[in-house]
Amino acid sequence: MYLPFTQDPGFNLVLVVRAGGVATVPPAALSRLIADVNPTVPVLGGRTLRDQLQQELRPQRTASAWIGVFGIIALLLASIGLYGVVAQSVLQRTRELAIRSALGASPRGILANVLGDGMRLAALGAVAGALGAVGGFRVLRSLFTGVHAVDLKTVALTTAVLAAAMLAATYLPARRAAKLNPVDALRSD
Repeated sequence: MYLPFTQDPGFNLVLVVRAGGVATVPPAALSRLIADVNPTVPVLGGRTLRDQLQQELRPQRTASAWIGVFGIIALLLASIGLYGVVAQSVLQRTRELAIRSALGASPRGILANVLGDGMRLAALGAVAGALGAVGGFRVLRSLFTGVHAVDLKTVALTTAVLAAAMLAATYLPARRAAKLNPVDALRSD
């Protein structure tokens, strides 16, 4: 396709070359071809559509990468915080857990009790986080194109990752409580 160049400064000439599949002519060769046809036509640069799209989407991709990094940091901090809360709870309940164990509670029962307490705390935090996410949804919709009201795959994946992280953070103190020797725990008081 050839369009004549005009000297009108308000007229922007855009030449679009369309090829099926992968571009077979590099932009530099296309620039030389246009210069051979008419040397007065200025060629300001040529890019493939893929390059143009990557350049246009670079700010959104950078923003989403940073959001992902900060999300991982937030997940780690939340896991460390829950671990600390559950570990402190187990430490404060050492006497109670030792008495339960002495009265016949199995290590598996104590493990389930402490895990249940930690997961209830994690569920409470998840509800608070979901409410905060609803408030922050408008910001995400303004930053990214194609974000829908509810993406069920994302919600399911996020819930699974959060549950796994919280279970891992709660498991270590719960296992320590299950291995508690009641005689030693009661004697230390």
